[in-house]
Amino acid sequence: MPSRLITLGIVLCWLVVNGWLFWHDLLPRLLPGQPPPYYVDITAEAQNTNRPFVNWTLSLDDKVVGQVKTRVEHLAGTGYYDLVAKIKPEKFGGAILHRRLHLAKIESAYRVAENGDLLGLSALVEGTFGLVPSRVTIQGDVARGQLTPRVKATVWEVEKFALDLDTADTPQGATVLMPLHPVNRWDVHRGQEWNVYFLDLLGVCDASGGMSLAHARVRPEEVLLDQGRYRSESCLVIDFEADDLKVTTWVASRNGLVICQESTTGSTRWTINRE
Repeated sequence: MPSRLITLGIVLCWLVVNGWLFWHDLLPRLLPGQPPPYYVDITAEAQNTNRPFVNWTLSLDDKVVGQVKTRVEHLAGTGYYDLVAKIKPEKFGGAILHRRLHLAKIESAYRVAENGDLLGLSALVEGTFGLVPSRVTIQGDVARGQLTPRVKATVWEVEKFALDLDTADTPQGATVLMPLHPVNRWDVHRGQEWNVYFLDLLGVCDASGGMSLAHARVRPEEVLLDQGRYRSESCLVIDFEADDLKVTTWVASRNGLVICQESTTGSTRWTINRE
């Protein structure tokens, strides 16, 4: 049997380790005003690193224009995951028409740790902008609690410019939302509020937007969804609002799945419904 001194040392080590874990991982999420973390189902991912895509229908001003596919991809040999979204036009070889943009492909990803912390993000938009074949890429990693996405624009396969978007403060637990990229699940409760940054991919492409700070609030009462396959599903509704962009997300009360996300800029409304 170990001596009292050794036993005391073991207990002190246990208290220090668990105290640090509580301070570093749990306490930030329990404080008021903290955003919900990105959700990764570690058990499911361990069983299948190539899970099938979740399918969504994409509508522009109530007209179906494309399909969104999302899934979680594990980066082999790491504790990191990419939450991936791919958008394609409804018709093969077609394009989604939006202002001066003819969008052929939109891909985006949030890179997160197992605990849901944001590590970085990326995006690719391809199409014709003003009848000119173009490609825009966005890439940013979280470093020292900040995220500064870098944009590169290529026209006719020639890089035309590169610039940095506004820096977003992204301490542990912070989230950034790309309105055309629905996540699979949010763990939220009524009345919850937090701040979040928007990254408006199409706004970056047509120079009408970029990074902006928004306020998020979960409505105090549940709402029955009135559209899509999950019509009449009881939902918690999150309203994200910035000066020129509003996003509304419907989260199923029974399991936390995101089943609809709608973003509005001016008179333009994008709606994404889970199939």
